[in-house]
Amino acid sequence: MNKLSVFNHYPLRLNRYTILHPIRILKDIKYTLRDAWQRITKGYSCYDVWGMSEWMLIVLADMFEELRTTGQGYPGFAPFDTPEKWDAHLKDIVERLKLLQEENWELQNEYSDAFFEESDKCRRESKDEVTGGMRITWESTPDYEELKEKFFYRADELAKERKRLLLEVGTLIFTNFDNYWD
Repeated sequence: MNKLSVFNHYPLRLNRYTILHPIRILKDIKYTLRDAWQRITKGYSCYDVWGMSEWMLIVLADMFEELRTTGQGYPGFAPFDTPEKWDAHLKDIVERLKLLQEENWELQNEYSDAFFEESDKCRRESKDEVTGGMRITWESTPDYEELKEKFFYRADELAKERKRLLLEVGTLIFTNFDNYWD
């Protein structure tokens, strides 16, 4: 169930670079141990702070699931006057948190593949005579402009949907904040 553990950030990379630079393996181990120690002593690491929103979604979903499955009681007053209502409330929170963390909202955009394929067609590479480097130019097409508009409109819709879901989860959690005990 837990996606987080004290050892979950720096995987040991065994590739050509690490074979030629074995000190990289030692650095990976150093960072893994540093993050593990921070998670043991503080409950989070500096790496978790960099991606705090994702970390919080995972931790909260795990905590609410733990409360739901191992909880010894329920508030006992409206709207949670029965264990079944309390369980349904906790299950709803867990499902919404998992939806927020598991869904890659950018990839739900049905125009992504077509938009990026068309943008690749618009890109032109040529050798720069002066510098000798590559020059990249862009030749926009009507198909590209249409797809761009659809892609960004859909991306905006998805962002609004995700924000709406976040607000719903926040409201569910914080309106009953004092009731989450075991």
